[in-house]
Amino acid sequence: MDAWNQQVQNQQDIIATPGTQEHLNKCIQCHACTTVCPSGVEYSSLIAQSKVVLAKQSPAGARALQRWLVGQVLPSPVGLTILRQVLRIYQLSGLQFLVRQTQILGKNRLAQIEGLLAEISTVRPLKPTIVPDEKDLYASGTAALFLGCLVNNLSNSVNLASRRLLLTSRYQVAIPPQTCCGAIAARVGEVDIARNLAIRNLKGFAKQPTEYIVTNSASCGAFLKEYPQLLADDLEYRELAKSYASRVADMGQFLSRTQREPMTHALNMRVAYQHSCHLNYKLQSSPDTLNLLQRIPGLELVPFIESEMCCGAGEFFNIFEPEMSLRVGERKMDYLTDTGADAVVVGSPGCMAQLSRGVRERGLKKKVMHPVELLDWAYSGPFPEEI
Repeated sequence: MDAWNQQVQNQQDIIATPGTQEHLNKCIQCHACTTVCPSGVEYSSLIAQSKVVLAKQSPAGARALQRWLVGQVLPSPVGLTILRQVLRIYQLSGLQFLVRQTQILGKNRLAQIEGLLAEISTVRPLKPTIVPDEKDLYASGTAALFLGCLVNNLSNSVNLASRRLLLTSRYQVAIPPQTCCGAIAARVGEVDIARNLAIRNLKGFAKQPTEYIVTNSASCGAFLKEYPQLLADDLEYRELAKSYASRVADMGQFLSRTQREPMTHALNMRVAYQHSCHLNYKLQSSPDTLNLLQRIPGLELVPFIESEMCCGAGEFFNIFEPEMSLRVGERKMDYLTDTGADAVVVGSPGCMAQLSRGVRERGLKKKVMHPVELLDWAYSGPFPEEI
């Protein structure tokens, strides 16, 4: 792999052998290696460049479908609305229950994707809203909420809680025109599509400049921070990308910096905290989130062995390498069972899906929640539906 990495760094025209392809595909992309490498090698960047090589070697039909999904479906409000309605019918009709009870899909990739599907929210996705031009004299500042394409359409309760938390911090909240962050496109090697999506987001958020760009999705937040590298060769947008990335903050980071209101609601429950790899290694905001959770009245954070290790979701690793992902997830469930926690909390929707599947398949009576849902209640929001 050293020779491969050297060729990738030198941007040589190379062909990945089957062995190299398997090796690269088995990388879960948790980013832990980058933080501990004594030489400071950016393995994340090397893997991303390698994915471009693998994409070019994909069968034409498979790649055309891949590019259609990440370039046309996920960035499209219409496409996501149709997907949301289809999945909702799938669940309400009882078909999902039948599929899971009979295990008719076996353990292939389709079964893996189906197993990650949580209950589709009945709340409609949030839509773009612009902060009024007039400065609110009582507001502490302005913040834009990055919705995330899948979060906003499949798990919108997290976005609603996030918006309330921004308002509780006395910030004017904008939801600028936006699209998919591009992380999925980059993950599968379609970097040109990722760049186009990044530019669309830069243009949309430029219409309403704010002090913060806040995200509740660890993978989205980490990729938004990478916009300067993604657009480093784009003379028109690279400076805008730097300004944009400098204002991106995870919800935990934002609240740690801005929230001065007391927590007024108690949550009498035992919680295990799972470190999202993107929050822990890329955004480095896990300490902020943990500190906030510790301040919630009545909430007890219980020890969780290997909580800092990946749950198996990775950067969509659970979809592309289901067998390995299941093995990693099983180990996580073994330790979670021993915590005695009422709920496991993690700041990444992808990790939430992975853990929810594991909890369901183990028959554990534990809730899987996002930190913002607990913090929203603590700061006088509505009681979390999941509890």
